[in-house]
Amino acid sequence: GQAMLAMFFLSTKDDWTTIMWSAVDSTDTDTGPYQHSNDWAVIYFVLVVLVGGFFILTIFVGVFVDSYNLVEHSEKEKNKIRRDDSMASSVMGKGDDPEEPVHERRYTVFQVVTMVQFEITIMFIICLNVITLSVESHKQSDLKTDFVTAAEFFFAFVFATEAIAKMYGMMPQQYFRFYWNRF
Repeated sequence: GQAMLAMFFLSTKDDWTTIMWSAVDSTDTDTGPYQHSNDWAVIYFVLVVLVGGFFILTIFVGVFVDSYNLVEHSEKEKNKIRRDDSMASSVMGKGDDPEEPVHERRYTVFQVVTMVQFEITIMFIICLNVITLSVESHKQSDLKTDFVTAAEFFFAFVFATEAIAKMYGMMPQQYFRFYWNRF
């Protein structure tokens, strides 16, 4: 459990240096930590962060390229597709347009979460999240730490609210049919 959590922190670059320095100072199970007793751990952690960051960046860029290709393809078939299709519905398979809910409140939420503007706003917030995560540094000021922590809570709230709104507007079955929403 702890190893998986450590790998998660490394892949998100969230306070990964604390884990790295704890590993560098670690000794045997029966003895306490000793400063710089395992300097080779630094190489492992830096490699994991670089390779993990490369894969995260590749996935992030891949999503944008895939979204661009799907939007470009849908522009070519503009006469066949309804005017108000969203980017989220374009990442589903052919013929899998989301069903509009009957309930009035659910329909209103559905209209909002399937708008292109909503998807673009979420992508913009994802970019802000990536930039905020990249601002973290070793021995940063308390103000910077407080800002990054508050930003992480804000982004978690926004992404959770997005997921809840989409599940409410689309129903969970439709929500998970979108490739974009599978995690």
